[in-house]
Amino acid sequence: MTRTADRVLVGIVVAVVLLGGVIAWVASRRTPEVFAPGTPEAVVQEFLGAALDRDDEKVLAMLSDESCTLEDLARAWVPESARIVLVDSTVRESSATVRIEVTEAGDLLGGGWSHEEVVGLTRDGATWLVRPSSWPYYDCGGW
Repeated sequence: MTRTADRVLVGIVVAVVLLGGVIAWVASRRTPEVFAPGTPEAVVQEFLGAALDRDDEKVLAMLSDESCTLEDLARAWVPESARIVLVDSTVRESSATVRIEVTEAGDLLGGGWSHEEVVGLTRDGATWLVRPSSWPYYDCGGW
């Protein structure tokens, strides 16, 4: 290759890397979707926010039964940061499921490891509570 061709190739590679970085930066700055208060989606959003913040007392208060303890929650692996997106939800009279996509360990180009999870909820009167077997805690009290 000639020096001109080398420079063009380097220029293209640099442009692609910069474009990827800009796209990742813009995507990471999106404002979170706001759900109507009291809906299963809003409860899951609040629950996962508390989980990522390691606010175990708040998480414990949002669970549907008492099978989990603060010690169980403290032992659970929770990512330091994650991007969580609602995939869909199914709401019934006394239960709901909210499917989410979790992306962890993102890099500068917006990559990372993604997986889908399901958060189950149970209605207690007018309040939605999260089932303890939901991500990221799974089998609280059963360790």
